[in-house]
Amino acid sequence: QRSGMADAIVRILTMWRSSVLVMDEVDVLLHPLRSELNFPIGHKVPIDLGSQRWNLPLFLLDSILAIDSQLRTRFLSSQGGEALAKGAAQ
Repeated sequence: QRSGMADAIVRILTMWRSSVLVMDEVDVLLHPLRSELNFPIGHKVPIDLGSQRWNLPLFLLDSILAIDSQLRTRFLSSQGGEALAKGAAQ
């Protein structure tokens, strides 16, 4: 059984030697005091307004995009076919 385990470890180490690890924000991931953010410990505590915390940002983004769409439509209709032709040429 030891030989089988050793063979498995050799295969894994060989694979690791030819692999690449990509870590984003490596300074935060490897910082000993901030790593708890990535690997929390202790009891789970619900976040205040956790189920609704994305409603306001999504509402604001939707409002901005709706206004932008209306402004673009008004601009294109006021410019007539010239703006449409220029947009198609680009």
